[in-house]
Amino acid sequence: MSYKHLSIGKKIAAVFSVIAVINILFGLFLASELRGVRDRVLNFTDSTLPSVISVENLLYDVSYVRRAQFALLMVEDVVDRQVRRGRIQESLGKVEQALGAYEATVGAEHERRAFNRVRQHWLQYLGAVNRVDQLFSLGDSEQARDVLFGSNAAYTELEQSVNALVEVNLGFVRENRGSLLGSVNR
Repeated sequence: MSYKHLSIGKKIAAVFSVIAVINILFGLFLASELRGVRDRVLNFTDSTLPSVISVENLLYDVSYVRRAQFALLMVEDVVDRQVRRGRIQESLGKVEQALGAYEATVGAEHERRAFNRVRQHWLQYLGAVNRVDQLFSLGDSEQARDVLFGSNAAYTELEQSVNALVEVNLGFVRENRGSLLGSVNR
């Protein structure tokens, strides 16, 4: 039986059935696109953004250790110096914790290379930090100052490697942004 031989009621029903099928297909398409957008947003909020924030916090904690050790050069009071050294040790623990937490999230190979450089430069700088702390604990501020000033190159390398890791993470932000905009602009 062809379409032209159907009664008007059946023709109307057929047209509405075709419209309903088209609406269902369109709805399924939109649902799949929304799932894709949702997945990209979750990747951004659950992975990329926390990585960027953790690297920025890492840079802040590393610079705090540096600033605090320089501040120790000005502190005469033994008790105050001891309290400040304790805070520096807490910050060292934060840096170690942040490095461990970040390492667990490293995925891409270029990110792994950037992170390994940060880890390597951190260990080099940590040796100088511990030496300065040891000299302060012995009361040898002059030698501590010399070692602290001598660690400028190690600190600069660490800072540059952390900034390179920030750039890697900002690259992920750009990728996520492009992916999100691409999925919305289709």
